[in-house]
Amino acid sequence: MPVCNTVFTEVKTMRKGRRPAVTRYERRLFLEKLEQGKGITQIAKEARRDIRVVKRNIELAEQERELGLARRDFVRGRLEQHQGDLLAEVSRLSDVVRRGVYFGVQPDDPVQRKIHEALKQHLGRVPLGQDLESYRKVATSYTEKLKELERVLDEAEARLVVDLPSGVTTDSWSRTVMGAVGRNVASGVLPEGKYGTFRGVGGCNIEWDNQIIARSPVVDVPDSQVIEAHKQLCSIAASSMAELQNLDQQIKELGVTLADGLDILVVRRFVAGRCDYCPA
Repeated sequence: MPVCNTVFTEVKTMRKGRRPAVTRYERRLFLEKLEQGKGITQIAKEARRDIRVVKRNIELAEQERELGLARRDFVRGRLEQHQGDLLAEVSRLSDVVRRGVYFGVQPDDPVQRKIHEALKQHLGRVPLGQDLESYRKVATSYTEKLKELERVLDEAEARLVVDLPSGVTTDSWSRTVMGAVGRNVASGVLPEGKYGTFRGVGGCNIEWDNQIIARSPVVDVPDSQVIEAHKQLCSIAASSMAELQNLDQQIKELGVTLADGLDILVVRRFVAGRCDYCPA
């Protein structure tokens, strides 16, 4: 008899036990059934749930769906804006590459620089990303070589002009020589240029490639000394022309492939991949 009472008590307790909480999936089913035309009473009966529980969870499911749609629209808007930023950077790079502006691959603006890094992450290890990285490395080597050459020329000019005849003033030799380097880098040869001395009542001017490189109030200034000093500066620049020509050729070859790949992205209006700045 005691045993039977114990069993009866356990069964009674199990029958009166609380049902597990309604899951998100279950309340979505409630909402779907309601939208399919079933009444709340029927839904509650099929789910073996209290009608109040079903009604409350249907309201909760509606709220969750509205929040989900709002979040989806918000993320979609941010993704569209992010893609717009990436495509703007693609267009900028395409223009830089086609114009051969080697200094403009890496943006100076901090925000634009982050967008540039985001684009590199999106491209990742795909061929276009590798082309962009190769172009950037060679373009950086080229610009660094130019900066180093300009520094060397400035230092050499400072030494050379000290020994010029008294009263002779010079313009920036390194600037004019660097200009000639830029104009002739494709050929790999720095022309010797044509020197000329023009004497008059006010003194004399010494020119190189139709540019005044020195002035003197003295008419009979020994121009050969000035010209020799300038030639020494040109010889320093000439020694770097072959290396600059090689880098310039690499940049042009890489630029053709890179520009074509960037143009394809512009036409597609979409940059695949992900980055640290992608909307979650």
